[in-house]
Amino acid sequence: MIIDEDMEGHITLKEYQDALEAFGQSGETHVSPEGYETAYVSFEHRCLFKLMDILKSRDISVEEFYRMSDVDHD
Repeated sequence: MIIDEDMEGHITLKEYQDALEAFGQSGETHVSPEGYETAYVSFEHRCLFKLMDILKSRDISVEEFYRMSDVDHD
């Protein structure tokens, strides 16, 4: 797992919180590090949203993604 997701050379508070949450080491509920008034969205959900954006940008349907992921065709 790459903690410095944007590869800019330093780890932001958001990236640090994401890493803690990804490894199940988050001891508290996080607030948005950017100071937004919106509710905090979990790391797991943000990963799924990012995956869905990537699939959409590459014009890959959910069914096609499933077929690509089902390596043993069961």
